[in-house]
Amino acid sequence: EMTSSLVGSEMCIRDRVLAPDIPRMELVGNRAFYMDRHRGVLGYSTEAVDINGGSVVVRITGRNLQLQAMTEQELRIDGIIEKIELVE
Repeated sequence: EMTSSLVGSEMCIRDRVLAPDIPRMELVGNRAFYMDRHRGVLGYSTEAVDINGGSVVVRITGRNLQLQAMTEQELRIDGIIEKIELVE
């Protein structure tokens, strides 16, 4: 049985079990964007990044955007993030 101190972990585990193919996104202030379960970067500049999220394209717009890290599953974008759009 999970204790209340593990609520965040429990939610993460539940998310992975119920929706394993749906990307998970996290915005930290307006300075960092994390995404896992992406399917690649479609376009990239210092003002906009388009990410394949499967059924949608995730468009990040802002200033001084930099792709700081990317693996097959995860990516991180830093900069001044002004807008996040889900484009079908």
